[in-house]
Amino acid sequence: MKQSLLTLLLLLGTALALCAEAPNLIVEVTVYDFETNEPLIGVNIEAAKDPSIGGSTDIDGKATLDLLQLTTRDTLIFSYVGYKELRIPVFQIRNNGNKVYLKPDAALLQGVTVTANKFEEREEDSPSKIEVISREEQQFLNSGNTAEALEDAGGVFIQRSQLGGGSPVIRGFEANKVLIVVDGVRLNNAIFRNGHLQNVLTVDNDILSSIEVVYGPSAIIYGSDAIGGVLSLTTVDPKLQLAKGGPDSRTDGSYSVRYGSADNSQVYHFDVNYGARKWGFVTSLTYSDFNDLRSGSDFRILDGEPIPEDWIRRYYVERINNEDIVIGFGNTETDTLLQRGSGYEQFDFLTKVRYQPNLNVSHTLNVQFSNTGNIPRYDRLTELRNGLPKFAEWYYGPQTRLMTSFQTRIRNQERFFTEANITAAFQRIDEDRYDRRLNNILRAYSTNDVYVGSVNADFLKYLNEERSSRISYGVEYLYNYVDSRAGRVNINDGEGRGDLFGGEFTRYGAGGNTMTTLAAYGLYRWQSRDSLLTLQAGGRFTQVNLSTLFTDTSIIVWPFEEITASPSDFTWSAGFTYNPRTGTQVRGLVSTAFHSPNVDDFARIREKNGFITMPNPDLQSERAISYELTVGQTLGSNYRSDNTDRLRGRRFEAS
Repeated sequence: MKQSLLTLLLLLGTALALCAEAPNLIVEVTVYDFETNEPLIGVNIEAAKDPSIGGSTDIDGKATLDLLQLTTRDTLIFSYVGYKELRIPVFQIRNNGNKVYLKPDAALLQGVTVTANKFEEREEDSPSKIEVISREEQQFLNSGNTAEALEDAGGVFIQRSQLGGGSPVIRGFEANKVLIVVDGVRLNNAIFRNGHLQNVLTVDNDILSSIEVVYGPSAIIYGSDAIGGVLSLTTVDPKLQLAKGGPDSRTDGSYSVRYGSADNSQVYHFDVNYGARKWGFVTSLTYSDFNDLRSGSDFRILDGEPIPEDWIRRYYVERINNEDIVIGFGNTETDTLLQRGSGYEQFDFLTKVRYQPNLNVSHTLNVQFSNTGNIPRYDRLTELRNGLPKFAEWYYGPQTRLMTSFQTRIRNQERFFTEANITAAFQRIDEDRYDRRLNNILRAYSTNDVYVGSVNADFLKYLNEERSSRISYGVEYLYNYVDSRAGRVNINDGEGRGDLFGGEFTRYGAGGNTMTTLAAYGLYRWQSRDSLLTLQAGGRFTQVNLSTLFTDTSIIVWPFEEITASPSDFTWSAGFTYNPRTGTQVRGLVSTAFHSPNVDDFARIREKNGFITMPNPDLQSERAISYELTVGQTLGSNYRSDNTDRLRGRRFEAS
C-alpha cells in the first residue's frame, strides 16, 4: 500500500514538473511592425529545433500555434521578407502577452521589387537583373529631376540634346525600345518615336517611393517596347492609421527647397499625408525653375586638343521692336559658357486617395498632372546658316501630361487567384513643336494630342500550400487616339494659317489616328523548398490594330484616304536563379521581345532637306532574342541560412 502511494506521488510530481516546463497546448501569437504597430500578414513561424512546428500569421497578424512538443526555453524563429529575423524563447513571448514585434531591415527592403512580375517578390528570385533606387537613396542623391536621378544612381545612361531633355538608354536601347511604367500604367504611347524622348521628365522624382530598373527584355509581363528594359516608377501611397490604440488618424508631410548652381535652378516641393482607419490621401506639389545652363570651363576633348571652333556658340537671337536681332557673345571664353535659351520651368501635381475597407482589399484613385513651359531645343538653336543662326525660335511645349487611374488590389483569396491587381487609367498627353527661321515672321507649329485609355488585370495564384509553385496571368487592353494639327502663325498679328493653307505637314494623319492593343500572358514559377533554386517560364500574345485617316492639303494630294495595319506577336521567356548560401548567385535567362509599330512608326509624315518620309502600312514589328548568364558574388558577413536569406556586403556581378 505504501509502495503504491509512493508510486502515485512520484507520477503526480513528474506530471506537475512537465506541466510547469511545457506551455499551453494552444497559443495565439500576434506579430506587429515594430515602427508602425501594424499587424503583419504571412509571417513565417517555426521552432528552431523542429521546423515542422509553427505556422504563419493571418490577415489580422495572428497565428495559432500548437506548442505541446516544446518547452518554455525552446526558441521560435519569426521571419518575414523585408524584416530582420527574430529568434525568441517561448517564455519571453508569453511574458510579452503573446505579442511579437519585428523590425524592418533596410537591406531586405531594397531587395523587394514589384516589377519583375507585377507582384512582390525578392529581387534575387528574378532571373532578370533588377536595380532598385529607394526613396532614401533618391533623397541622398538630391537630383534635379527623374532623368538625373537615374543618371546619378548609375546603371542608366541619359542622352540630352537640351537642358529639358533626358532620354534613358538601357543596354544600348532607348526611346520606344525602353518601356516606362508609372504606378503600373504605361507611359509609352502611340507617338513614342525611335529618336530621343524627354517624357520621363514629366514624372516628379520628389514624390517617387522607388525607381526600379529591369535590364533586358521584359515582354512577357509588359508587352511591346520592353526590349532594352523597363523603368518602373512608383509614387508614394497614402499611409493609413492601422495601428490599434492611440489616435484614429495621422497627419504628416515634408517640404524641400533645392538649388543648383550650374543652371541657377530652384525646385520647391511640398507634400502632405492624412490617414484614417480605412481611408487616407497624399497630395504633392512641386515647382521647378531651371534657368540657362552654364557649361564647364575646360574646353578640351579626350585627346587633349581644343574643340573645333564651330562647336562654340557665339550668337543668339532676340526679338526687339518686331525684328530679329543677332547678338554676339564676343570672343572671350566666359561669354560662351552660358547656354542662352536653354532654361524652362515645370509644375507637377499629384494626389492619391486610398480606401481600404479591410486588410485584403484596397482601392486607390491616382491623379497626376505635369505641365512645362516652353522647352528650347538648344541643339537646333546652335545651328548656323551662312554664318548666322538658322533658327530664331525652336522649342517644345508647353508639354502636358494628365493621368488618372483607379486601382483595386485584392489579397489572400482562395479560388481563381490568391492576389489580383486591376487598374483602369486615362491619360492625355500634349506634345507640341514650334520653330521659326531667322527673320521669318511665320512661326511653324505641329501639335499632337494623345488620348490613352487602358485596363490591366493581373492575377497571381499559388498552386500549393507551401507557395513554392505559382502562376501569374493577366490581360491588357489599350486604346490610343492621336489628333494631329499643323500650320503657321504670323507672330506680329497672331493670324493663323491652318493645315490646308499653312504649307505645313501634319506629323500624322489629320483625319485621326488610332491604335488598339489586346494582350494576354501567363507565367509559371517554381521554387525549391529551401529557396535555393527558382525556375520560371511563360508566354504572351499581343494583337495590335492601327488606323490612320488622311485629308488633302494645298501642297499634296494623298493617294489614299486611310491606311491600316494589324501586327501580332507571340513572345516567350525561360529562366532560372540559383542562390546557394555562400554569397554566390547564378542567373540564366532566354527571352524574346518586340516593338510593335505604333502611329509614329507607320504613319509619320516628315519633310527634311527636300525628302519626305511617307507612311508604310506594311511595316512589321521589331523583334529581339536575348541570352543572359549572370554570376554574382557577395563579399561580406552576416550570412543567414533561412528562407529569408539576404546576403549582405558588397556585391560583384559579371554578365
